[in-house]
Amino acid sequence: MGAFFFAGCKEKVDLPKETFDILANHSIQIVRYPNTPWNGFRVEGGSNKHVVFYTHNLMDLIHCNDCGNPFIAFEIDPSLATFNYTSPEELKNARAIRGQTGSFFGPYAYSILSGKVTGQKTRNKSWLISIELPA
Repeated sequence: MGAFFFAGCKEKVDLPKETFDILANHSIQIVRYPNTPWNGFRVEGGSNKHVVFYTHNLMDLIHCNDCGNPFIAFEIDPSLATFNYTSPEELKNARAIRGQTGSFFGPYAYSILSGKVTGQKTRNKSWLISIELPA
């Protein structure tokens, strides 16, 4: 007589972790790196705007200690019930940027000049946000 035992398990799939933070009373400051095509950025306090910061944590999937994580960030006016940034001028005024949170030279960013970023306030400090950007 024989006995067969089968143990099954699913393969673990590590997906990037997404975070979406709203930093109250902050603004985005672009920093120019001299003699390079790169821009750096800082998020600073002391503003009447809020900064929306969306990022993927890819470090679980790649082995690069100084690559950082891709991000999208922009400013919103917290007093508005809705916002709709679709033109290059609206995106520029919202200081919409995308880039990496870190690299060999530090964090870097590019201005977002095309695409669509919309939002609707659902509660006092909560928004339903949609981001559609070209690849």
